[in-house]
Amino acid sequence: MSGKLRQKISNAYAASKFHALLKRREEEGKKNGLLIALIILAAVAVIVGIVLVIHKVSKPDYLEDFEDDDFEDFDDLEDAED
Repeated sequence: MSGKLRQKISNAYAASKFHALLKRREEEGKKNGLLIALIILAAVAVIVGIVLVIHKVSKPDYLEDFEDDDFEDFDDLEDAED
């Protein structure tokens, strides 16, 4: 083989290796992007869950202020209309 042909083959081989390396890094980048998106989504879901639990615990229960006797007057009115 001549030196020029050998150099062209060597350059083509190096270019194909470089192309394969770039392609592999691009695929890893896509996987890393998806992983980062899933991590952010999970973090947002955890924060929303914590906020909902805090809201439920700190929200006063207004139904505890009423007793069943408070509504007996309305039952009497309904019976009178019949």
